[in-house]
Amino acid sequence: DLYFVNREGHPHPLIYPHPDTGRDTMCFHLGDSFLGGFATRVQGEIRILPSDVSRAIRDDVVVTLESDDLMYSHEWRVGDFAIIDNLAVAHYAVPATQTDPAIAGLRILHRTTVEGHHIPRKASP
Repeated sequence: DLYFVNREGHPHPLIYPHPDTGRDTMCFHLGDSFLGGFATRVQGEIRILPSDVSRAIRDDVVVTLESDDLMYSHEWRVGDFAIIDNLAVAHYAVPATQTDPAIAGLRILHRTTVEGHHIPRKASP
């Protein structure tokens, strides 16, 4: 079992069944500001992997997720509206959108949760 560990040190299963579809879903944050590392289960205990190993795993996952056949990139225009399944999508803002608003333009995002909550959990064996 492989786990994503957030900056606060909380492990989450990297692959878990989507709560509505049952399909395998990956749960981790692409951004360095969220990633604390990766961990594995050894003899029933979750152990955090060394940072160089975690970085290599992250890099491999990012390369895969950024492949043309998996990635959708949106060119935002005034009035655009997007709805995403936050339980089944890897998303992040590209660096060009994180610069001075005078250069990149003003970026305003609003997030809402429509209904319910789901905690990523490993499937029962």
